Amino acid sequence: MGEHLALCIEDLDADNPNERYVQCVAVPGRAPGLRLDPRGQPLWRVEQGAACELWRSADGRLVLWKLDGPEPIVVTRARRSVEVPVGKPVMLLDKDGIDMGGRHLRIHVHGPTAQEHAPRPLVTSRPRPVFRTAASAVVLGATLVATTAGSAQEAPPIEVREHPPAPPLPPDAGSAPDDPGTGSVMVEDERLPGEESGADNEPIEVRDTPPAPPPPPPPAGGCCSRQPGT
Repeated sequence: MGEHLALCIEDLDADNPNERYVQCVAVPGRAPGLRLDPRGQPLWRVEQGAACELWRSADGRLVLWKLDGPEPIVVTRARRSVEVPVGKPVMLLDKDGIDMGGRHLRIHVHGPTAQEHAPRPLVTSRPRPVFRTAASAVVLGATLVATTAGSAQEAPPIEVREHPPAPPLPPDAGSAPDDPGTGSVMVEDERLPGEESGADNEPIEVRDTPPAPPPPPPPAGGCCSRQPGT
């Protein structure tokens, strides 16, 4: 499994289909990698001019990390939204929205990858005209509305974490009485009146510190290995 995360950033305001999607890779940890400027434009391995970062956490999640700056960044999921705090990792899911700098973006998480590359536009072929009867267009529109409504009801809330995930305990060890687990703090998010919570609607999780990637294994034949006859 690759250490990076492949994703696409969709510009919901783009008119040109060849400018709508940008293929990106999120690298592990907070080393300069994939970033967004205050207008939501992708940046790659730059130190200046970024408003937030997108990177992979130690538990394989996509993190949105807001840097210092007064401009608000809002993450949306179905009918929920939360303003991103500075210096706290917000855990993103596939199809989450990001509103910043007057632009509306959508994140598509494709999964682990071993490849690493700078953001690049996804060029699509020229669409062919499609002719439908009036009746088929009405049926298609009703189907899309029903699908969107169902997705909004099933989407879990936005997760913002307080602490990194705790490492697993040994098989013979019990849980400490004050073990914080993932160290989550449940934060209120915005809901529409009448929206009910359930098993699929977990509270928003906020972390104080991001999970650090594990250190690399020691090289073979290092200082601790013994040679025959020594």
